[in-house]
Order: sequence, then C-alpha cells, then structure tokens
Amino acid sequence: MKGEWSGGAGQRFGFVLIVLFWTALGEDLPGGGWRFWYEQELFGMPAYYFYLAATLALLLPLLLPTPSRALISALRSARLTPWVVVAWAALVLALIRALVDGAPDPFVDWRDLFVLAVVAAMAFRWLAAQPWRNWALIDIAVGYGLVSLVYLAIWAFGGGVTILGVRVPTFHSALLYMNVFAGLALVLVWATTIRQAPVAYGVLVRLGAITNSVVVLLSLRRSWWLAWGVGMAVVLYSLLKRRWERGRGALGLSLALVGVVVAAFVLLGTETVLARLESFLPGSDNEFSATNEDHFNDIRDAIQVVGREPIIGYGIGQFYETNLTANWKSESFDVHNALLHAWLKFGLIGAAAYLGFHIAWIRSSWRLSRSDDTFAPGLAAAALYIAGNMLGTVVGTWPYRSVQLAIFHGLLLAGLALGVCAREPRESVSREMISVG
Repeated sequence: MKGEWSGGAGQRFGFVLIVLFWTALGEDLPGGGWRFWYEQELFGMPAYYFYLAATLALLLPLLLPTPSRALISALRSARLTPWVVVAWAALVLALIRALVDGAPDPFVDWRDLFVLAVVAAMAFRWLAAQPWRNWALIDIAVGYGLVSLVYLAIWAFGGGVTILGVRVPTFHSALLYMNVFAGLALVLVWATTIRQAPVAYGVLVRLGAITNSVVVLLSLRRSWWLAWGVGMAVVLYSLLKRRWERGRGALGLSLALVGVVVAAFVLLGTETVLARLESFLPGSDNEFSATNEDHFNDIRDAIQVVGREPIIGYGIGQFYETNLTANWKSESFDVHNALLHAWLKFGLIGAAAYLGFHIAWIRSSWRLSRSDDTFAPGLAAAALYIAGNMLGTVVGTWPYRSVQLAIFHGLLLAGLALGVCAREPRESVSREMISVG
C-alpha cells in the first residue's frame, strides 16, 4: 500500500490531465470549449481524430519499457473475449456490406469503437507498470470532481446553459455520464478505502463525491438522474448489508446523500423537479414531457426500418427516411435506443454482441471488485456505471458516437484488465498449492 503513494505524483497528475483534456471539455464552457474540435475537419473527418492520433503517437514511446502482455489476454480471463470477437465480426460484415452498397460514410458508425480499442490497449499496457495503477480510475474520478467544481462555480455566478427554460451547469451528455461514474466511485472510496489514502487526497475524494453528484442532480436530465439514482441505491444497499467488510458509516453517508439531493433539488426549484419527475410517466403532459413523443416515435420509426431487414439490419454509414418523426427530422442516422441502434446498424449479430459484451463487462467488474480481501471501488463503480449507461440509453443515443465516451470506456476496460491481472497471481498460487496438496 505504501508503494502506491510513494513517488509517481507527476505521472499521476499528467495522466489525469491528459484524460480530462480528451474527455471533459464541453462546448458549453466559456469560449466554445470542445466545439473547436468538432467544427474543424481534415479529409472529411473531424480534426480531433488526427489530434488524438498525434497525442497517442507521442505517448507511444512510454509503452516500450512496459510489460508486453496484451489486453485481449487479460480480457479472456474476464470472459469478454468471445463477445469482442462477435462484435468485430459484426462490424467487418457491416463494413463490407456498406462498401459494396456504396454507403456515403461507411466509417462514421464504428470509428469511435476503434478509438476505444486503441486507448484501452495503450492505457492497460502503460498503467500495468505503474505502482499506483489500482488508484488510476479513482484519480480520474477526482479529476472529474474538480472539473465539476468549475462548472458549478460558473453556474453559481450566473453562467451555465438553459434547457427547457431552466438554467443548469452543463448539457454536456458525455461528461454527465462520467460524473455518474465518478460520483459512485468516490462515494465508495469515501465509505471503504479512504483511510488508505493521504489526508489531502481524502479531502479531494469527499469534495469530488459531492461535486460530481451535484452536477448530475442539477442537470435536469432524466436518463442521468436514473443512472445515478439506481447506482447510488445499489451502493448504499450494499454498504448497509455490509457487502464489503471494510464499509462503514453507511447510515450517515445515506443521510448525507439525501441532504445533497434535497439541496440540489431546492436549488432547481421543487416545482420544476416534480414536473420533470412527472415527465417520466407515460401520458404525462407538461413543459418537460414535450420531447417524450418524439423520442418514442423515433424508436418506432427505427423498428419499422429494421423490420425490413431483421437479420442483417439496415446497415452502417447511411441515413434512413422517417415517418412518425418527420416534423422533427425527415431523415435519421441513429435512434434513441442503443440496443435498437446496434440492431439497426450491425444486424442481430451486432445486437447480441452489444448485450453480451456489456453484461459480461458488468458481471466481471462486479465480481472482481470483491473477489479477495482488497476491495476495488473503481471496478464496482464501473459495473454500476455500465449498467446505468445501458439503462439510460434505452431512450438515449448510441454511446459510441461520442469520442469522449469511447476514450472513457477504453479507460474503464483497461481498469477491468488491470483488476484481472492483480488477482491472477493469487489465483495461480492457490492452484499450485492445491495441486501440490
């Protein structure tokens, strides 16, 4: 444990800064923020892909002295490899079909999946050589907490963005998902392993647990409320049931979180919050349910389209004409349902790969988070976050059309692989003892 905190501070700080630069900047920051990357194009693609490739190329020399074990080898132990193979098979088949059919943009639907794979492989290989690797995901969560503090300060002084007539700190969807993960992770650390960290780091953990959660609560975004609420309920239930032996103070932490929720909702206005919550209900009719019909009709339009080619799907790289949402958009490229999107673009094989991969990811992360006497809050939070992301994207768009979420998910996947490696030596020793006996 001492080695995790002795030295390497510069590397940890630099690692978090790079992650925040590529994932946390939003177009609603003063000065445009992330818009700069989207508005510039090179060779018909957003310029940020080329900037990202240059960044990864500059970091590549750091990997040369590190262990050579491949990411896919670690994921095999986590039982994700079969689904990775199925996913890439679906992608290759869809790409071949798109090229044969002359689709106008055959790469847009999957290029962020390639980013995820590259980032996961590089992050895993580099972090595997760092003594603080078990705290990497928590370091990132602390970083998002500080970014959230900036958003909250801007909002407190009259800034932010306005949605549905309400001023909120941010509308940055990718960052809000990262806030969900970070809030869950830091609450878990607060309740379990915080005594292992230096005092200053513990302060940042507590601060980040609050700021990440408050940004989500003030966002007025229903999918993110749902992901955070369900995840936090599981965390508190598990702590109260003493699922993690190191857990403590669950009742006090529960009361503190209830206080944070109440305070955030009072800041938004109780009538506003109640009306927004009411808009969850089918048939609700208020100013916050205005988009419900369009979102459900968007799903119905996509079901009609995929029904024409239920085995192979509609295909990647092309628009389809809408019927029920013609007043909103006459053509559509994606749908507000991630599973349906995978089916639409990559066929039944793609839909199966989406479900199988993410369910295996959730199960492996959750199992590894408590597989021995060393609790891994980052892995537990990752499992709850992925589950919340899948829940939120039932009426949300495909998460892998955001390069920021692709990078973030790549880091979570690297964290899972690191968790596998951390436990393999103990498991192999146990097997050897059994065989000798």
